[in-house]
Amino acid sequence: GHICQTEPTMMLETNLLTEDCSTSELSKLKEEYRRKVQKVTDYLDEHESLKYALKEANKKIEKSEATSSRFQVMFREKEAELESLKEEHKSLEGDFLIAENQINVLQMKLEEDEAQINSLKSNVKSSRDIC
Repeated sequence: GHICQTEPTMMLETNLLTEDCSTSELSKLKEEYRRKVQKVTDYLDEHESLKYALKEANKKIEKSEATSSRFQVMFREKEAELESLKEEHKSLEGDFLIAENQINVLQMKLEEDEAQINSLKSNVKSSRDIC
């Protein structure tokens, strides 16, 4: 029968029970149609599971991006902290140098004072000797 040679889906849409189709041809067509439907069903299932896998992968990516940006923020904060500590260190170094200079000046004054005291002592001694 010429009708049986057409697409099985079209066959089913028109009239399956035409006199041209034998029962075995009809069951072949039904089987072929069933296989095609199964193929489409399998394809749709696979498509759904791929969509789900993609969604899950996207969630993981977003999560790791969030973690990454959190770490970037923390890193920038630590960097800023380090910079301020460096500045503090510089300023303390400056203070230290100033204090060191002051100590040196005071030491020189102390030595001058000691020298003066010693010279006064020896003056007193020599004036005693004179007396």
